[in-house]
This record gives sequence, structure tokens and C-alpha cells, in this order.
Amino acid sequence: MFKVVKAQGLGLVSDLGRFGLLGQGVPQGGVMDPYSFSLANLALGNHADDAGLEFMGSFELVVSKPGAFMLATRSGQVKVNKALISSGRIVQVDVGDIIQVHPALGSLVTAVCVRGGIQVPAVLGSRGTCLSGGFGGYSGRALRAGDEIRVQALDHDRFDRGPRTHAPTLAMPVAIWREAGDLKTPLDVRCLPGPELKHLGHTGLDLFAGQRYTIEAASGRQAYRLKGHRALPTHNMPTMRSHAVHPGVVQLPPSGQPMVLMCDAQATGGYPRLATVLHCDMWKLGQASPGQRICFRLVDHPQAVQLNQQHEQDFQHTLEHIQKHVHQR
Repeated sequence: MFKVVKAQGLGLVSDLGRFGLLGQGVPQGGVMDPYSFSLANLALGNHADDAGLEFMGSFELVVSKPGAFMLATRSGQVKVNKALISSGRIVQVDVGDIIQVHPALGSLVTAVCVRGGIQVPAVLGSRGTCLSGGFGGYSGRALRAGDEIRVQALDHDRFDRGPRTHAPTLAMPVAIWREAGDLKTPLDVRCLPGPELKHLGHTGLDLFAGQRYTIEAASGRQAYRLKGHRALPTHNMPTMRSHAVHPGVVQLPPSGQPMVLMCDAQATGGYPRLATVLHCDMWKLGQASPGQRICFRLVDHPQAVQLNQQHEQDFQHTLEHIQKHVHQR
């Protein structure tokens, strides 16, 4: 369906990730924001886990077969034949159309779901790219100019009816992205206390949960590096051997400036673990960008269970909205 004619940056075939393999050293991977990605796939008539594309940089693709896609990030800079595309809308494309992707203004990555899903072989239960292992996705590597990206054809043509001059169909309520904040409003990131948090002491604990952090430019799919006004105390932190880690763990390097492990996090690490970001807030971090401010808010286990359950209910309500306004028209 697509041919890549320009690739400046990191472009990956991605899905919801690989699970259950961290014990063998295989990163979870997957998209930065699985919440929006799943909803966009379902709005297109796909399965939630069908593979799509994630971009960090500037790319240009030429359409070689008619189809439809959706921008699954709140602020992507995507154009079709030089016309800017809004997030959450089903966009039809035809042979010869040119899709241009530029770095997003309010997110680190630009995620695109394609009707039918990107067709690459599944490796270890996922079609996503594992760059550190060199497998999955498009030959285990980032996209390059000249690559041809195949898409699975669907049996129906639900979104091909009518002239292409009609405005793209709004399939996802854009209000879902308000929770992710913006560059003007700090994002509250709720988390459970980690094993080494107590070693901060009362002063360090108040500082960790009381100050704002800025996501630094040297952030990516492996980790978000944060910068607070004051560094956290590290003198009482224990010397640790390497231990298991996973996406969402907040680590404290010797600099005293924490970092949050993201979807491509390694399987082991040796830095103290201050906290773990709740599942229901990881997608918000996936929509964030360098320069955005965040605040950590500690919760207990019962609160975490309640918040995650509420997140699942919100997902179902949004899915019902999609089914009512798109699939039953």
C-alpha cells in the first residue's frame, strides 16, 4: 500500500508489544501509547493489536493501493497531498497520493494506524520491531527509503463508499487526549512506591513528589530523562546489583535526576527504583514530548486498582462511542 520515498529519523512497524518474554531478555516494545493506538485500530475495523507505524522524524510515503488510515496521536504533523490531517479521523487515500510525516509538535512520536494492518511476519508473538534484537517489524530494522509496506486487504469496503472529496470521518473523540496535558499544563503521573523510595528520607520524598520535572530532549523509546529544579539525594541509596525492570519503572541515576523507563526498556538495570507508573498513565507519557512538565503523585495499591479499573471503563465507553458513530452508520 505504501512505498517509502523519504526517511529522515526513526520509522518503525509497531503493535502493542511482546509480553511474557522479559525473563528471556526480550524487551516489551510496542507503541508508546497503546490506548490511542488500540482505539484507532478498532475504529478502522482492525483488531486492536494490528500493526501500524510510528515515526520520530520526517518521512514521505507514496500510496500504491487505495485504503484508509488514521493519525493516532493528538498533534501529529501529517499531510496528504499537502493538506494537513487532523487526529482521530479516518482518511481515505488513493494510488499516487503522497503522505508526508513531520515531527509532532506535542508528542515525541507520530503513530499511524492503517486499515487492515501492516503485514509483516509475527516473531515471538508480535509484528513490532525489536531494534535491540534486530528482529520483527520490517526486517528487524527502521524504515528506509525504497521500502514497500504491505497492508492486509479487508473483505469489506466500509470506508471507501462515496466520493473522496468528503471530509474525513471523525471516528475518535478528541477529548480523550485532554488527559495527557500539554506544554502549558503539568501532567500528573500517578505511581506506586518503589523498593528503594524509602532511602530518599523525608526530605527527599517530599522533593520527589513535590517538584515538577521537565522531559529532556535526550529522551526516547527506551527512557524519558527528567530534569527537576533540585536533584534528589543519592547518598543514602544502597549499592545494588542488576535487577529486573520493566516499562513504567522510575529509576534514580547517580545524577539525582530520575528517569522513566518506556516501551523499549531493557530487561535489567542497576539503578534504584523509586516508583512504578500506573498502567493507566503510561499512555499519557507516550503522548508527551520534550519540554513537557510532569509531577509524580504517589498512590497506594487499592487506589491503583481503582484507577486502572476506571481506565478500562473509559476505554469501553470510548469504544462504544466508536461503534455507535462509525460502524453502525
